[in-house]
Amino acid sequence: MRRRLLHGQRAARIPTLTLTSTLTLTLTLTPTLTPNPNPNPSPNQVNGPHDPVMQRKRMLDMAAVYLGTASPTDPAASPLLAPAAAFAGLPPTLVHVGDTEVLLDDSITLQEKARSVGVQLDVREWSHVLHSWHTFYPIMPKADVALKDISSFLRGHFDS
Repeated sequence: MRRRLLHGQRAARIPTLTLTSTLTLTLTLTPTLTPNPNPNPSPNQVNGPHDPVMQRKRMLDMAAVYLGTASPTDPAASPLLAPAAAFAGLPPTLVHVGDTEVLLDDSITLQEKARSVGVQLDVREWSHVLHSWHTFYPIMPKADVALKDISSFLRGHFDS
């Protein structure tokens, strides 16, 4: 994304689809959370972290590997810890998250911070879904519905 921006492509024409493992990367590449030469944010679609598969111990182990020697309270490691003002100017964002997800509260916090500074961020909770259920298309009917929802969201921002 940053390469496209540096080569003059408008951010409004660069949608991002983010799964659990790349949420932090997507947020830190977003213009309001890191300096960026292009002031026009593009719509983001974030497939929030979900599923009972994401158990506490496994998540803590992954966090330790991700952080290395960095502080877990540094907003560069976890943008959700940044002050709400850092979210100003985020592009319209769609978050899909399972209603039993261990990090459902983080999705809600993200929504609250973004909305508090005037950003459109929609969290849509899904019931009875697996982690990254979108990837189970076409064998899982909810994946089809979710992908259509994403398509509609993106079309609504590119066609306007």
